[in-house]
This record gives sequence, structure tokens and C-alpha cells, in this order.
Amino acid sequence: MAYVTRLCQVCTKAFIPPHRATLLSTGENHLRLCPQCRRSVKAADTNEPPQSDVPEAHETPAPLKQVVFDLETWGLDRGWGVTLVGSFLFHGFAGGPRKATLLLRDTKAWKAGRRSDDQELAERIFDLLRGCHVAYAHHGEYFDVRWLRTVALRYNLSMPRFKLIDPAAIGRQKYLVGRNSLEAMGDFMEIPHKKLHIEPNVWRHALLDDDDDAWVKLVERCESDVMMLNAIASRVTGDVGMIDEKGSWR
Repeated sequence: MAYVTRLCQVCTKAFIPPHRATLLSTGENHLRLCPQCRRSVKAADTNEPPQSDVPEAHETPAPLKQVVFDLETWGLDRGWGVTLVGSFLFHGFAGGPRKATLLLRDTKAWKAGRRSDDQELAERIFDLLRGCHVAYAHHGEYFDVRWLRTVALRYNLSMPRFKLIDPAAIGRQKYLVGRNSLEAMGDFMEIPHKKLHIEPNVWRHALLDDDDDAWVKLVERCESDVMMLNAIASRVTGDVGMIDEKGSWR
């Protein structure tokens, strides 16, 4: 028997609706909403408090935790490269958005002189990502996520599982912007956050010389890329269909 999936009109999650014969007892929502959203609607219809009892704000976290992130690495091939900086912006937690930036130079291995050992940094990054359901990364499947997946393979770590939304993949499939780089898409949308350009030697000076100015520039670049990506993601996510683990553009 062939099953036809639909996208929930509330959460856009794919689901298989029941046979139309069930509408006599269950109503039209069974064709338009996934089971979880149907339960939420039913609960709201039966237990919604009076308007005067609804607070203007509350500290209840959102059901889905989201993270916008970017990495700065030495090299584009994890076979000989190393992770230097990871910057993260979290949504869906009580109290509003949260930021975190992790540096290789803050790890015990670095302080012991093992500058190529980024296992501790990877473990800390994985701990942050493990608490999230959806991650936003530009060219994520082609670089950031694949890099982390390779680091996990190198150190025999458990790679966190999350759904990926990649604005670059969305741009390639949905728009005719011309170029789909973070900077090009940001310029096209006139995003106020701009790409921070730094010299190629900055990565080398940070890793090999432990240069303070170089580390400051890497952190500034990584954090500014996250803010730029966050603004772009808010504009393109509406054109995402099913959210999966490879960039979500369908």
C-alpha cells in the first residue's frame, strides 16, 4: 500500500494522514496537522485559560532548541587541519537567546603544548550541539557539519544528531541570487551585519604563534559570521520544506 505524506501546516513536519473515512469522527485537522500538533490544538480548544489569566511573558522554553553556529579552522581538510574557534547563538531557551564562543587555546591540550589536539574543544562543541534540535550552518553539510563529523570519527566521539538548515543550500535551490556565499546573500538582502575580512596569515599566527591579536580577530570574525547567518536564516527559513540532516531545502 502506498502512503502519501503531507507537511503539517503548523510545524511543517512530514506525516501520513489517516484515511478520509476517519473524518466522520475526528475532523479535518487529521488531514492538515501532524499528530503532535493535533494534540496541541485539541488541548488548546478544551483547556485554554481565560484571556485575563494569560501572562504577557513567561520563562517556558520553546519545544525546539535551535542553534546558529560557525567554525574557524586551520585548513579545509580535517586530515591535517585543526579546529580553532566555534561560535554559537542559541534560540528557544528560557530567558531569550544565548551566545557562546569556544577557543582551542583555552583547552588543557593547548596549554600543555599540544596545539594540534582539538579533542577537548570538539567534546565541548558536541556538548553544546547535543542540546539542540535544529542547527543553522552556511554550507553546513559541505563544511562545518562534515568537519565536525570527521573530528568525531578521528577521536571516536559521538556526533550529535540534529536537523540542519543551510541557507546556502536554500539559496541554490530556491533563488537566483547569483552567488550563495554568506557575504553575497547578506549583501543581496541588505543585512546590516557585514562580513569581517581578515588576512590569511591571521589563522597561522593564531595557531603557530599564539598571537593575541590574531585570536581576537578570529573570534570577531566567527561571531560576526554567526550574527550575519542568524539574520539571513530568519529571512530564508520560510522557504524550507522538510527539515532533515543534510541542509533542508526541499
